[in-house]
Amino acid sequence: MAVYEVVEDSRLLKTLAIGTTLDLEVVHKLDELGWPTVESYWKSNTLYSGRGYDLSPKQPQHDATFMCNLPDFRPPPDGGGFAVDVSLLPRFDHKTAHKPRCEELYTPPLLIIPESPGGSRFSPKSLIVRKQSTVFRKSYYGFSTHGSEEGDLIIALLHLITHADLFSYHVLLTSSRMGAERRTFLKENLENFPFPPTSILSARQRRYALELSGQLEAGHKPWNTINDFIFDLYGLDSYDRQVVKDRPRVAAPFKEARERANSVPAKEDRNAFYGELQRLLAPSFDITDETVSIDEVEISKLDILSPWYFFTIASRSTSLRLTKTAHNNAFSRIIEQANKTGCSRVAIHGKGFLLVGIIGQYRYWTPSRARLFVIDILRHHLDAFPIRSN
Repeated sequence: MAVYEVVEDSRLLKTLAIGTTLDLEVVHKLDELGWPTVESYWKSNTLYSGRGYDLSPKQPQHDATFMCNLPDFRPPPDGGGFAVDVSLLPRFDHKTAHKPRCEELYTPPLLIIPESPGGSRFSPKSLIVRKQSTVFRKSYYGFSTHGSEEGDLIIALLHLITHADLFSYHVLLTSSRMGAERRTFLKENLENFPFPPTSILSARQRRYALELSGQLEAGHKPWNTINDFIFDLYGLDSYDRQVVKDRPRVAAPFKEARERANSVPAKEDRNAFYGELQRLLAPSFDITDETVSIDEVEISKLDILSPWYFFTIASRSTSLRLTKTAHNNAFSRIIEQANKTGCSRVAIHGKGFLLVGIIGQYRYWTPSRARLFVIDILRHHLDAFPIRSN
């Protein structure tokens, strides 16, 4: 795992407060692509973006006649899908507005993005307007590619990005608003996201981006395919993808994520954690012709409010002397001391094995947490495992 110098980066503290050093690695990897941001790409190609009109009738007014009778965007009703039918929209019927913006902002190809995207995959994160100029309110952001020869492709890429897990993950970790202040994000959060120059895309990637965006508009929701396309485009490996998948599930500012993060990990979740530990530790044990064994310790009910789970890590040749039902008093004392200090994990060296306890909250039992723990074991706990003599 890379070690980074401390730099003046306003995102650093939030990234580490919500996530771990693994999340910081992913954010740095995106930075190191060297791509323009959405904002710089739009500016360098003389494209238009901005917040929608602001009526504010009690504020100074400006001419808005260029907007008269244009479709006035409203989100599709529940079950209305991910497409905009401008023929069903009401017409803008004001002659003035406090901030009418400019005509180019409302000209298609146009992507309209709500500032409150919602936490459900079933709610659109952006919608494309292709044929007719359409105005929208200040609670939406607009990105127009009018005048660009590749306008449809650029809009398709941004359309897919806003629906990809990688973008919502980046906003969660770097936005000063999302998850900290409220459930909205700032236009600058999208503008700061790295955007792939169309010049680096292959002919296949171009066709695929347009195809996937069209599928989304048509009501199909190929989420896994969209995510894989964006992950591949941004060069993220399987470890990075697991981190991106895990973090919003336990840190997003929505009730479902909070409840999941605090829930007691089910047996299958714990087994998945043990399996990931075993897979990642196996190469280090192979060096000495050993295999790693991970076994959960059975403990009868403890007089402790906070649930904890304990397991052992050992080579298969090591004979453990733990009773099947562990001594409650010893484990109760360990948990009591850990809770006093705010620990979420304890590791105790035994005779040829490592005894580990992790608090029973799912946020600490994700596959990416297993990876982080393996890094800690390789750095600080390898001496717990004796090298077998031949």
